[in-house]
Amino acid sequence: MKPESQDGLEDHQCKEELKKRNEDKKRKDREYRANRTHELNLYRAFIEEPEIAGLFKAFKEKKEQEFKEELKELEKVLMV
Repeated sequence: MKPESQDGLEDHQCKEELKKRNEDKKRKDREYRANRTHELNLYRAFIEEPEIAGLFKAFKEKKEQEFKEELKELEKVLMV
């Protein structure tokens, strides 16, 4: 058996590195598309389902009210 030359070894390592980068890029792209599809499906559900949209609106209003109440309490503390 003939040992590989240094250039042959480096060429092989470069090809492996390039292959690994391409696989990582493809994996990240698939993950991004899957997450984006999930986000779009949730968005469609909010638009198309009035019950979900109503629940979301009620939750948002409740959180806004809680925030306003906390803000008033903080203002009282700061005034004292």
